[in-house]
Order: sequence, then C-alpha cells, then structure tokens
Amino acid sequence: MMGLAPHLGRGEAHHVVKHACDIALTEGIALADALAREPDVVSRLDRDAIARLTDPARYLGSARAFTDCVLAAALKASR
Repeated sequence: MMGLAPHLGRGEAHHVVKHACDIALTEGIALADALAREPDVVSRLDRDAIARLTDPARYLGSARAFTDCVLAAALKASR
C-alpha cells in the first residue's frame, strides 16, 4: 500500500490493495497478479514495478536479523 500511495494517494492505495488481496485470496493467485488486474495500478506501474512492490525481500526489512537474534537468545537460555 505504501508503495502505491505516491501514485494513487493513501486512501485509494489502501482500497486498491484491499480489493487485490480479496481477489488473490478468493482466487488463490499471487497478489502481484491481482494488482496487475487493477486499472488504477497498471495505468501507472508496469509489471516489473508491481513485482518489486510485492517482493517480500523489499519490505521485510530487518525481520531476518531480529529472528536470528531471538533464536540465538532462546538457544542460549535453553543451555
């Protein structure tokens, strides 16, 4: 949603992403595929840009580092 907000506005981006998520869940398709069906999205972004916006590696940030830290602390505590 935040990646679409500069193109659509925050409220519209929220609406479009929610609708695309509903479609993706209902039809069992990828979010990128559902977004690629949204006229407001494809009129502003090509397929590569949509793929970048939906790539988890681009929005999970430090999740891996935090997970590693928690696992190391749990391992240390269990010894």
